[in-house]
Amino acid sequence: MLGEIILVDDLKPAELLAEVAPYESRASQTWKQLNEFHFESLFQIVSGSPEESFKDDIKVHTADDGEVWLVVISNDFRDLLASQSPENYQETANKWAVTDEFKWGWDKADILSLYGDLCAMAQKAKLKKQALVYWGRL
Repeated sequence: MLGEIILVDDLKPAELLAEVAPYESRASQTWKQLNEFHFESLFQIVSGSPEESFKDDIKVHTADDGEVWLVVISNDFRDLLASQSPENYQETANKWAVTDEFKWGWDKADILSLYGDLCAMAQKAKLKKQALVYWGRL
């Protein structure tokens, strides 16, 4: 199973979903398979917002009967991630680690590294005015 955090200049979800490997021609970071629920729980942690407040900040697009998916992170969420201080990464990653989404197959070190990579990618995306997306394939 593949998963990539990707920076995109001109976001066209349908075109990205149609590409076999959209990460090959764009700045990206490989990670274990994630889904929208991972990003929803992170949004609640970093924003301090209650459940269901992420509706406008996380959009999911699918293709091939759900075997390929794209999680599009809003620019507001991207900027929130970009603004996170590295001094707080451990605390946030620890909170994220105890969510239901990370019960199986993840350890705290992996989640800390994922969170750091996600924030770094968000910083690059914000600086370059790019979209931040997660592309996954079964």
